[in-house]
Amino acid sequence: MFLITLFTLFSFSSGANILLMFPLSPKSHVNSFVPVFKKLSENGHNLTMVTSYTHNSRIENCSYIMVRNVIEDLFVKKPDSIKDVSKYSNPILAWPFMKRLQMDVIENCLKENCLRELMEGNYEFDLMISESLYFYEVFIAFGHVFNVPVISIDSHPPSAWSSYLTGNVHPYSYVPNFRIPMTDRMTFKERLMNTLINLQEILVCHYYIPEQERIMRTYLSYNGTYDFPPLLDMLHNTSLVLVDAHFSLGYVRPYLPNIVEVGGMTSHGASVLNEEFQQFMDESEHGVIYFTFGSIINATFLPKEDIDVFVSAFRQLKQNVIMKWESDHFPNKPKNVLIKDWLPQNGILAHPNCRLFISHGGIHGLTEAIYHKVPLVMIPFGSDQFSNAYFAETEGFAKVLDYKNLTVENLLIAINSVLDNSEFKENIERRSMILQDRDQSSLKKAVYWVEYVLKHKGAKHLKPASLYLNIFQYFLLDVIAVIILFILLCCSIVFFFLYVSIKFVKRCIRSSKQKRD
Repeated sequence: MFLITLFTLFSFSSGANILLMFPLSPKSHVNSFVPVFKKLSENGHNLTMVTSYTHNSRIENCSYIMVRNVIEDLFVKKPDSIKDVSKYSNPILAWPFMKRLQMDVIENCLKENCLRELMEGNYEFDLMISESLYFYEVFIAFGHVFNVPVISIDSHPPSAWSSYLTGNVHPYSYVPNFRIPMTDRMTFKERLMNTLINLQEILVCHYYIPEQERIMRTYLSYNGTYDFPPLLDMLHNTSLVLVDAHFSLGYVRPYLPNIVEVGGMTSHGASVLNEEFQQFMDESEHGVIYFTFGSIINATFLPKEDIDVFVSAFRQLKQNVIMKWESDHFPNKPKNVLIKDWLPQNGILAHPNCRLFISHGGIHGLTEAIYHKVPLVMIPFGSDQFSNAYFAETEGFAKVLDYKNLTVENLLIAINSVLDNSEFKENIERRSMILQDRDQSSLKKAVYWVEYVLKHKGAKHLKPASLYLNIFQYFLLDVIAVIILFILLCCSIVFFFLYVSIKFVKRCIRSSKQKRD
């Protein structure tokens, strides 16, 4: 009997066909979940990934369907992209701009019929994993095409929009929007701003739902072959969300069972360096500063005056610098700087000679810096980077600089203040201990929940009933209205009774007075 039960449980969670649907997702968003995909492959699952770029480390037992990287064509490969990011760093302006850009990216991708191979290739799947609750809602349609449950990934704490789509609790009073540099202890002004930003996010996303419906039915229905239900209904039907976040990387907030925190998976990556990096770091007498602006921001597109700031500052340092630079040509490169277009981040940060990390403030770099106990200088550009940088600075293990006002002087002051003040190192060591102190690894937790959804064929029992309530029911506006009406009715009755009583008493007094006269 035990063997039969064991075989039944095993059959639920092995040998499934899983679609990894990331045709337009940025490299950093997908890479943070690659450890999960590799582990699922090791567990015997068959993976098919739709992607727009080649992975540095390919996943075993995974076939790839490639699409053209229209994001790079429209944004990343443009020399003005840094200026665009900086221009729209204001959270009020950023969201409408990004949603409009999203519509162009999706339509340009689907116009090329690039996903027809997937839809007409006789594929059969048991589960789809996608990034469909942040920017690419339209791709939830493939869950309907293959009639499979959908797990969505989130590369940062759930936004107001993704919380709305999953029925998750998202109190504006103490859960700051990830695009705003605030803590969970907000003033009245901050709570007002947080509320307005969150409401704007939901309203803007709702505004673009009809356009995404049009794109979906125009490019994915193939002359009526697929009859899709409303897009919002499919989004509300998401089984589970894996969130690349953790309370040690931000602030405590409530989650319902269909939201699972798995932040920190990439921190356990390989820390072995090749001979060139190992020798460079070992021989750095005064330590190494690691500098990268991540996978989206191309450092070679920085304006010349900004590049000159970094070059001049690095030339004055006694430390060596490892810098991500997407070109073989670097004019006036200082002797203490090593440049590469790809860097083994975990290995560099894990080396004992890594003294400082200069970062744009992406959550994955922040997570790995905390894990490996490397303090930071952060120069945010947009999205969640300002919030991440503000958190790191308020917790005492980072200095934050404004990209628009970057000078050699303030860059050197920030670098030396972090290197020379032991409190930065002590604070990040304390935060690292919190990050690593868990009942199970984030990777094991993520794999467990993916196979949980497979075993229960969608795990609909995790979804809250709030998804089926309208706004009046959810906020109890109808109940509050009835209570107010009841109170008003009671008050009216009391006032009416008092009015009648007073009138009666006055009449009696008047009548008594007339009789005496």
